[in-house]
Amino acid sequence: MKRLLSRGKDWSVQVTVNEEETLKALESKPDVFLVGPGASQELIEKWRRDLMGTPTTLIEHFGGGSGLLYNEIEEYLQSKEQSND
Repeated sequence: MKRLLSRGKDWSVQVTVNEEETLKALESKPDVFLVGPGASQELIEKWRRDLMGTPTTLIEHFGGGSGLLYNEIEEYLQSKEQSND
């Protein structure tokens, strides 16, 4: 997944594998927090609450082709950029 996302223009990608790493990564207030299908719904809801009022948007990715994932994020970033203009 990191290799796929790293091809995004000007995208900085950080991958975490446990909750401790994830919490540390979220301290940097990323634009997008992508959650893959391995996270529990309880944890996702906790992260949603923790991110309220921050500039970070949580996106759940449920699987599918790599093009779908890339396009989902690209579409979100473009809409965010347009709303800031």
